[in-house]
Amino acid sequence: MENRQKFTLSPIEEQIAILCEAWPHLVPDRKIAILEKQHRLPFSPNLPQLLAFPRESAICSGSYTDLLMKELFFIIKRKFNGMFFNAVGEKGKIEWVEHDKRTTEMLRKLRRHQKGDILTVLIQLRSRHNRCSSRVAQSNLADNEFGLNSFMAGCLLLTNPGCLNSSGDTPIGCLGDWARWMPRDLFGDEVPFALTPNYKKGSITGRLEFHMRGYPNGGNISFPSAFLTEPN
Repeated sequence: MENRQKFTLSPIEEQIAILCEAWPHLVPDRKIAILEKQHRLPFSPNLPQLLAFPRESAICSGSYTDLLMKELFFIIKRKFNGMFFNAVGEKGKIEWVEHDKRTTEMLRKLRRHQKGDILTVLIQLRSRHNRCSSRVAQSNLADNEFGLNSFMAGCLLLTNPGCLNSSGDTPIGCLGDWARWMPRDLFGDEVPFALTPNYKKGSITGRLEFHMRGYPNGGNISFPSAFLTEPN
């Protein structure tokens, strides 16, 4: 049976307040509150909800590794009183994490049509891509749909920690990133999306953990995704 926990994201104003507390220099667009009201609907696990996250350039001028390690992970660790563990060293290095081309292009369009240091996008959390491999999830994305990257998913956990509250909650996979190094199959061919970044709650320590693991045949994981509603 699929683990589709029902979870309502915090109102966009609360998400923005948390982001501005983490990075006080952020300047959000005042129109965001109006946008949130336009999309506010009775909760249903099958309806997308609004997520707020900063422009990467607004908080870090360095590499994607710097953005994750020196900014996001540092903030999350402080938010959860040190209960955060970066475990990518098990099967790879964080320097290997790269952006998916589809997500990169969709985010470029999103940044172009929104103002301010904080962006908003409609996402689904656990209603579509569950218990499947990352490759299958990628192939099932709609034309206007793209996977969350590690930064967006981390912001989701920062502003809505309850969506990954215990080790029994389905881990959150990041389709918007993938490992630069790809293992080879039995025929010697590289397997794309074999190593996918994901967040989970540790079963022993209860810590929030960041991993980079393979799900070639699916497993207990969900892949949140976002929907571009702005014109191209």
